[in-house]
Amino acid sequence: QKFADKIMNGYFVSLNVDNLPAVMRQETPKGPKFVVGVPLGKKTQIPTKTRKSRIDFRPVIFNHLHFRIKYHRASPQSLSDLSAVGENDQYRVVGFEVEPRSDENTMTNGALEGCEMDEPGKEMELDPSNPVGQIITFSYDIEFVEDTELHWATRWDPLLMTDQAAVSFHRRYLLYSLL
Repeated sequence: QKFADKIMNGYFVSLNVDNLPAVMRQETPKGPKFVVGVPLGKKTQIPTKTRKSRIDFRPVIFNHLHFRIKYHRASPQSLSDLSAVGENDQYRVVGFEVEPRSDENTMTNGALEGCEMDEPGKEMELDPSNPVGQIITFSYDIEFVEDTELHWATRWDPLLMTDQAAVSFHRRYLLYSLL
């Protein structure tokens, strides 16, 4: 019930790697746009049987996260402040993107079933009317991508292209959670 309420209210999850917040990349005609944070889920429209003019929604939880960690090989000049193991073994995180998705998967004898990474499966809808609740299996995968164009000094630049409405929305819910 709590997950369903939070999804219906548009809650986001904050994740960080090496002090970089997670962003979701969205392609637009003007180029990529980034949203800080990851939504807990989404609302899907369901057909109603009572009134045709009424629109009902059901919460769908994002229970699988694909992490894309971008890294850059550190230059020998930037290693002066680090205890150098060798100039070829130092890397720095320059980006952290997350792609959330929903998969109705199950655990059987410790093995994840029904979660194929290449093909999206059936989305996991939550039933808020179920008094017992549902078992939700969370999963993730990680992709490491070397980014030779994005340097340590400019790693925050993609965050400047975030959707300001989403950032404002996120801050407002953070403030409400503290009250």
